[in-house]
Amino acid sequence: MLSWLDHHAGSVQALAAVATLVVTAWLARLTGRYVRLTGDIAAASAEQARLLGDATRKAAEIADSSLRAHAGRLRASLEGLSRAEPGDTQLRHFTLITPSHVDALEVLARQKDDDARGQAVLAAMALHTIVGMAERVRGTKPNYGYGFSEQEKAEYATAMLEAIQALEHLAGIADAQT
Repeated sequence: MLSWLDHHAGSVQALAAVATLVVTAWLARLTGRYVRLTGDIAAASAEQARLLGDATRKAAEIADSSLRAHAGRLRASLEGLSRAEPGDTQLRHFTLITPSHVDALEVLARQKDDDARGQAVLAAMALHTIVGMAERVRGTKPNYGYGFSEQEKAEYATAMLEAIQALEHLAGIADAQT
């Protein structure tokens, strides 16, 4: 066997060189495909990032619009109530704002900055005061009416003022960010 290799060394080297050339060409082609695939993946990732950015901006616009609309609706719902002093009849029939509406306001504001979240908390506390007072009034017999204490009258007036201001502020935040 060694004498055969000695005798055909040039041929073996030539075959080895051709095999190396074929393997190298195959690896070069494979590397080229890998580079193209990597480029395609990078382009797809860039497009995905662009689409995600567009979707995030659109979601923020929708959240702003929803917050503005919800704050405006809550604000308009308060228009039927006296700002200064609670009225038995008004509160007894006041069903335009429920605790779930107040919760929805807070959820919408959570998607915003600290200022919006703070204003939503202020509005929620004030609205819960008003809604709670309406529930207490509805819990009494209509024929007897509800006698508001001076403290309740003061709490009501403060709650109305704070709710209106916070809701207007929230609508302004949403307007400024759209």
